[in-house]
Amino acid sequence: MAWLVKCALGAACAFFLSAGAMAQEAWPARPIRMIVAYPAGGVIDLLTRVLSERLRDRLGQPVVVENRPGGNGVIGMQELVRSAPDGYSFTLGGLGGQVLPPLVNRNFPFDVVHDLTPVAKVAEFVNSLVVSNELPARNVQEFIALAKSRPGRMDFGSTGVGASNHLTAVLFMMTTGTRFEHVPYRGSAASLTDLRAGRIQMVFDNLPSALPAIQSGGVRILAVTSRNRIPQLPEVPTMIESGVPDFVVTSWASVFGPRGLPDAIRDRMAAALLAVVAEPETQARLRGMGLEPAGAGPAEFAAFFHAELARWKNVVDSNNIRVEE
Repeated sequence: MAWLVKCALGAACAFFLSAGAMAQEAWPARPIRMIVAYPAGGVIDLLTRVLSERLRDRLGQPVVVENRPGGNGVIGMQELVRSAPDGYSFTLGGLGGQVLPPLVNRNFPFDVVHDLTPVAKVAEFVNSLVVSNELPARNVQEFIALAKSRPGRMDFGSTGVGASNHLTAVLFMMTTGTRFEHVPYRGSAASLTDLRAGRIQMVFDNLPSALPAIQSGGVRILAVTSRNRIPQLPEVPTMIESGVPDFVVTSWASVFGPRGLPDAIRDRMAAALLAVVAEPETQARLRGMGLEPAGAGPAEFAAFFHAELARWKNVVDSNNIRVEE
């Protein structure tokens, strides 16, 4: 009898293990949704749509973009956090959505380390140091010298307290010993309008947003914040080349799943994303948007994500930057 019980239990265990394996192997069996926590037409939205088109061929199922804007990205993230970890809900986020908001807002409703599963990093886009054409400075060192001669009498714009371009400017001041007054705006377009008019003197804007103003000659670019020069503007030096040591800041775009996402599904989704990002056609489309393809799988991306949290926590805490919402 004991032998029969053992056989029955063994058969049952084998059945359930086999069923679990089959369920994982069958993924995806239906459309996948990619949640975008921002309105349609922005950089993250456009990038998500480029990736989703190609993921369909890689995964054999449609990847549907679902815009859930509002609350500075909180509504979209909330939708992901509340989703079942079954491999049918993901989000594309990054520095401005999953790193900076929880650092500057003590009342942020999620624990981004605990509630999210890092899947893969797919792209980067650099910030560019752009200044008013009314300034005499033609390079970064001349700009630093000018700022030091006018401490607190020059203004920089950002898209809000705690935004990546705000904290990049704070890091610049910490690194160079300069002091500017902060003028927050509701969006990048408004800050660039005032920069063109000479009402502010500096913006660290992300390249996709700033590129049209740069190319039209409405503002002057002094440097990019990437480690290496970028293909779109090969004549523009990096901050490091301009004499600001170790000044590397990249905004980045990565895919996250909800907490509890099975490793097998995470790894397959990551492999599909990295394959898409490696395609020459995809790379050309991303570079045309001012983005740089930058693939990293789950382990590498998770380590990078935690390092970014630690790096920017130091900047936020050292300058007591807080938003109460």
